[in-house]
Amino acid sequence: MRELDVLSPESLNVSEKARLMLLVCDERNISCVNLREFKEMITEVGIDAILVMPDYQYQKGTRGWAKAQILASVTERLKGVMPLDYESANQEVGNNWALVKIEGQVRWSKPERAIAEEIDTGVPINESTDPFDVEMIAKARRAAESSNCWLDPAGCVFVRGDGVLLESASTSFNNSNCREIPLDFRELHLNPGERMLFCDSLHAERVGISHASKDGISLEGSTIYATKFPCRPCAMEIIGAGIKTVIFERDSYGLSEAVPLLVENGVELKRVSSTKQRES
Repeated sequence: MRELDVLSPESLNVSEKARLMLLVCDERNISCVNLREFKEMITEVGIDAILVMPDYQYQKGTRGWAKAQILASVTERLKGVMPLDYESANQEVGNNWALVKIEGQVRWSKPERAIAEEIDTGVPINESTDPFDVEMIAKARRAAESSNCWLDPAGCVFVRGDGVLLESASTSFNNSNCREIPLDFRELHLNPGERMLFCDSLHAERVGISHASKDGISLEGSTIYATKFPCRPCAMEIIGAGIKTVIFERDSYGLSEAVPLLVENGVELKRVSSTKQRES
């Protein structure tokens, strides 16, 4: 992964600035849906660019830092990043750059706190080796292959008895170009809790529950098989839909908040581990 060079206003002289575009952008304005637009805009301008963003957003492990690296991965013309405070950024905008582009509203507000990841729930979760559970988790994993989500594709299978009601995958409905990002998201090493605020796709659980509602399929008393444990908002949807069992493969940041919520509402939890090994 090509990590962006961090620059300061003093690191570039007047003649260098006169050959560069200053791109001022808040991390909130960078998403999978507009990466192609950024690339086309920078390419059309025809000169190299320096990204300016609020200094508190550009900390390694945060979504701001990650989005800057993603933007650099789709256009070679982005040559560096300049994390600045509000006054310095305003001053720099008037400092003899070849071109200044301000994309969207740029806010130097207090940083949002990401929810720390906590895996120890204090609630025991039973392991399942039932062949049918293993088969359904494998099916959920295959469903995840249809996801257009780049960050962490997920899949679900909804079952009643031994019959499959429907399948779903995490989905972005905003015509995003996630698959065009030439990075493995694991290279970004996002801090715990940042993923929830990083990606704007709809989780597989909610996609499935929405489709069931639209198609008139009752999920009352059903079982959901998920490639990873649901987050708290998805857990609330699961409870509301009347789903009685959640069987999952991988732990996730949702464990700390969603496990007590699900258990208190009478939802049974099971984990199916190492299904890939069993299939090989």
